[in-house]
Amino acid sequence: MDSDLFLEVAFARRDFLERMGQDVIREYLYLGELRNCDGDLLKDWVTFRGKNRIILRGRKRVHKGKTVTGYRCCDTCGAIMYHGEAPHYLCPAPPAGVRILEGGAGTLVVTRDLFEKLSPKKSRDLDFYQLPVLEEPLDDLPVELKCPKPA
Repeated sequence: MDSDLFLEVAFARRDFLERMGQDVIREYLYLGELRNCDGDLLKDWVTFRGKNRIILRGRKRVHKGKTVTGYRCCDTCGAIMYHGEAPHYLCPAPPAGVRILEGGAGTLVVTRDLFEKLSPKKSRDLDFYQLPVLEEPLDDLPVELKCPKPA
């Protein structure tokens, strides 16, 4: 199957994201409509994409003697596609002053003050944890992962 057929779509309850404030949402997120399979608008839900993205790094993973942690570059858009073993961490540190980053797969990385505004409760549908920031990665890859710009 052609990988160009896959699209990652992150979605969340509108009221959950709105706890951060409209100004914060406008500055850091793109929001879109979410519809069911019949095309009906789901008013309480939105899709989101972060205006700033970060890679959630992981540990080096070895399977049957072969390292499987790594990344590749999308041939079409040049995006980094990374896979690392949990537990996850940030490396390098997020840019100063940025309060929300998209970590991929529907993950938001937020500053402590925004986390407190969200006041989430752990549930079967929502998980959260503090991400350590490391100076050196644990996956044997360079700190800065780079991809060439596609032609």
